[in-house]
Amino acid sequence: MLFKFPDKYVYDIFLDILIKEMLIMFQDKYIKFKKTIDDFNLVPLETKRIVIAMSGGKDAAAMTHFFMKYQKEERPDIKLEMLLVPVPYKYLHEVPDVVFEQKVTEKQRKLFEKQKSAMDQSYKYWSEYMKCVIVPVNHELIESRILKMHWSCMICFHTKMKAFNDYFIDQGYEDNTVFACGWTKWDSHYTLLSHMLKSDGSSWEKVKAENPQKYKSDCIFLASFAAYPKVNIGIPGKRIYRINPLLEFNDTETLALSKELNTPIVFDICNELFEGVFEQDRRFVAKYLDIFSGNQMLLNTSQSSIMYSYRNLLKFMQDSGLVPPVEEIDNLMYEAYNSNFDQMFELLKK
Repeated sequence: MLFKFPDKYVYDIFLDILIKEMLIMFQDKYIKFKKTIDDFNLVPLETKRIVIAMSGGKDAAAMTHFFMKYQKEERPDIKLEMLLVPVPYKYLHEVPDVVFEQKVTEKQRKLFEKQKSAMDQSYKYWSEYMKCVIVPVNHELIESRILKMHWSCMICFHTKMKAFNDYFIDQGYEDNTVFACGWTKWDSHYTLLSHMLKSDGSSWEKVKAENPQKYKSDCIFLASFAAYPKVNIGIPGKRIYRINPLLEFNDTETLALSKELNTPIVFDICNELFEGVFEQDRRFVAKYLDIFSGNQMLLNTSQSSIMYSYRNLLKFMQDSGLVPPVEEIDNLMYEAYNSNFDQMFELLKK
C-alpha cells in the first residue's frame, strides 16, 4: 500500500526538506570537485573552453553538472561544450539487423532499442544546457581490434578516445581548451594498482633503460586511463590537456549524485549483449575498493590511506619510482590514438 500525505501542505514541507537535502549533498560534493580543480590547476586562467567527454554514464553526468555550476560561479568567461560518443555499433538512426556478421536476435534487438532510446534522451537533455556534438566512431576497428583482444573493453575505450582526438584535429581546437573526462578515483586506482602488479616492483627508470618498448606501453596505459589529473594530449603544435576532475570521487558518490540530479544515464549493454564476453576486470576492483572504503568509514579509520586517497597512492608510487613523473607521460596520447594506432594495438596486446 502506497503512503499518502494527509494534505498538500505536509507534502510541500516534505518536498522542501528533500530538495534542501539534495542541494546540501550537491554543494558538499561540489566543494570537493572545486578543490581538485584548484589543487591540480586543471582549469588555468587562460582556459576559454571546456570540452566534456560524454559516454552517457553517471560519472560524466555528475561532472557536467559540477562544471555548469563552476562556470556560473567561477568562470563565466568559459564556454562549455559536450562531445557524445556512442557505443561502437553501426547505428545512430536505426537499430541494425546484423552485428559482427551475425544476425541480431530479438533479445539483442531490444537491448539495442533500449540503448538507442537512452542515447537520444541523453542528447536531448544536455542540448538544453550547451552545444552537443555526436562524434562518429570508426566501426571498422571493432573486428580488427576489439574482438581480437583479451582486454576488449580497453581497446573499445581507446577506439572512442581516437574518435575524440580525430574530432579535435578536424575542428582545429585552440590551445586554450581542456578536455574533461569523468574518470573517478576507482578508475585511477585500478590503473595505478594494475601498473604496480605489471611492473613487478621495477622502477620506471630501469624499465625505460632495459625494455623501451614495454616502457612506452606502460606510459600509454598510464596516460590513457587517468593515472594523472592532467596530461598534454600531444596534438602537434597545440597544448590541449585532458583533465580528470573526479579523481577523488568514488563510484558510490557519482551514482548518488546522478540519481539525485535525475540525469539520463546510458548504461553499458556489452556484457549483457554478448553474455559476459566483455566483462571488465576493473569492475571487480572497483567493487572491492567500494567495500573497502565503506568499511573504513564504518570503523571511523583514516581516509588518507593509499588505498583510499588517490593523491596519496599516486605520491607513494611516484616517490618509490614505480611510475614516472607526468613529464614522461605528456604528449603520448595523440600518437597512440591517431598517427600510430596500429603500434599502440601491438604494444597493448602483449
